[in-house]
Parts: sequence; structure tokens; C-alpha cells
Amino acid sequence: MGWVMARDRREYMKAWREANQEKIKAYREANQEKIKAKNKAWWEANPEKMKAYREANSENIKAKNKAYREANKEKMKAYREANLEELKAKAKAYREANSENIKAKNKARRERLPDYYICFTLGLSISNTPKSLIELKRVQLQIYRYLKEHHL
Repeated sequence: MGWVMARDRREYMKAWREANQEKIKAYREANQEKIKAKNKAWWEANPEKMKAYREANSENIKAKNKAYREANKEKMKAYREANLEELKAKAKAYREANSENIKAKNKARRERLPDYYICFTLGLSISNTPKSLIELKRVQLQIYRYLKEHHL
């Protein structure tokens, strides 16, 4: 019986949100800082839940972010131009704070030897490079790395 009521409640709330989109938007704009502070406090108190949510919904999150970037290109460009120094400082601070993680990720990418990396070493574009040449160069790099690693 409880699931029926829960489903009805979800349907009711969905209809209410659709009917009151302007009110919700106005409230969020008026209370933006308070909402951000409340969310941030919850995220910091529940890191395991946030990690599980991000892992479960990573594809949806990426799609939403991509759609937002496409829809707001000019807005984002204007923001970057207005806050360039601040953004550079944040990026530098992030790189310094996470240098070990960044190095590990870069090393993992190099070890996988993706097509774009191999074409870059050849000085060619991916679209103009035959797959057979990419595979040949990949094997050559793997052999070279093995010999270098084992001092042969």
C-alpha cells in the first residue's frame, strides 16, 4: 500500500513542479547563496553518498554538463574573460594540491597508448593515419618501453 501512495505523491509533486516552475526559479534566484551553503554543508557531511551518486549517474551528469555548455557558450566565454586571473589561480592551486593524482592519471593514459597519443608521436592526424600503422607503432612503443624498463 505504501508504494502506491509514494507513486501518487511523486506524480503529484512532478505536476506541482511543472505548474510552478516560475515560482521555483524565482525562489532559487532569491535564495541562491543560502541554498549553495546548505548543499555544500550536506555534501561535506556525506562524502560517501555523493561519491556513490556521482558514480551511479556519471553519464547523466556528463550529458547535462555538455548540454549546458552548448547552450551557454557565450555566457561561459564572457565569464572566463572577466575572471581569467582568478580561474588561472584556481587551476594552479588545484594542480599543486593534486599533483600526485594528476601524475598518476597522466601515466595511466600514456600506458594505455590511445590512438591520439600514437598519432601525436608520429606527427600525424588520427583521421589520416591508417589503423595498421597505429597498431604497428603501438607495438613498437610497447617493446621500447619494456626494454627501457628492464634495462635491456
